[in-house]
Amino acid sequence: MTDDAKLDFAAVAGRWLAGGGLVFKGGAGVANANFYLLGSTNLATPLAGWTRLLTNQFDGNGNFSLTNYAATNPQSFYRLQVP
Repeated sequence: MTDDAKLDFAAVAGRWLAGGGLVFKGGAGVANANFYLLGSTNLATPLAGWTRLLTNQFDGNGNFSLTNYAATNPQSFYRLQVP
């Protein structure tokens, strides 16, 4: 992400399959703050029903890169949650 693309919220900028996992990369988060990757097989599920898959931290510039090796469903939805 460049300074021109700063957002008011953390955002996924890319995702791809690699090494048997689903890789997420993005930014615009708060430097060194925690975030959670949530998952659901139904996009309409209320937020309280989404499963916390991973806990991680943004780097010193507010960026992140993580791999979800547990992605086994053919249809899954993901969202970032910042506490």
